[in-house]
Amino acid sequence: MLFNTQHQRGIIHRDLKAENVLFANLRSIKVADFGFSTPVDGSDGYSAEFGPAAALTTFCGSPPYAAPELFCDDNYYGVFVDIWALGILLYFMVVGILPFRADTVGKLKKCILGGSYSIPSFVSDSCSSLVRDILHRVPTSRLTINEMRSSAWLDGQDFPAAMEPFRSDFGCSSSSEALEDQRVALRELADLGISMDLLTDSENRQARSNIVGTYRIVLHRIQKRRSDVDFAPRVSLSFDASARMQNGFMSRSAPQSSEKKQSKVCTIL
Repeated sequence: MLFNTQHQRGIIHRDLKAENVLFANLRSIKVADFGFSTPVDGSDGYSAEFGPAAALTTFCGSPPYAAPELFCDDNYYGVFVDIWALGILLYFMVVGILPFRADTVGKLKKCILGGSYSIPSFVSDSCSSLVRDILHRVPTSRLTINEMRSSAWLDGQDFPAAMEPFRSDFGCSSSSEALEDQRVALRELADLGISMDLLTDSENRQARSNIVGTYRIVLHRIQKRRSDVDFAPRVSLSFDASARMQNGFMSRSAPQSSEKKQSKVCTIL
């Protein structure tokens, strides 16, 4: 599962929310905006004994997704904060609104610390149980990713494997698919005038290198093309022309006239 892999690699996101979860295709989900992320040693464990190296003191993220300990403790463990945010995300996906809502941050803090939220009756018992077990006031009592996967609500689900991470040793990989992707990427770079020698010379600069950045973009596009071909035929989606999206749900709209209307400007505050 994506977030489990992220934690196993020692990365805490700290700003997980709906706006930062992107759907590349039907079976490929990516997390965006790592501006608040941080590497943490030992973050793949789930016991309370992480040690001082794993304790974080920078409080950041979106308040509606913030775990209780962010409001009242001197430090916190990033894994548990990300897990809490996943619980908020799950609630938002099945209900359509956030569980904790208030006019001010002060009131929102009171709601979160008091656990003041309710789950609508249309949510199944197994899903309700999963939400409650994630949104636990005590960080160490929250479910782990593996426990979520084995929950009754997710029973029998097929979890796609995480995409193989970018490797700096160009042309080397543990799978034949990824190795072929890298070979294609190198050929495309050669067409752009970027030789293997130039790419190797730029390797130590990593993210500060335009050459390495170009390689990563080309490789990502190749991987995306392959994943689109792999998964596109599996599901065919079609929506009635009179259906439209409202708050994340499909709803019927009145028949539209054939007259073309001019778009309106939308301002986001």
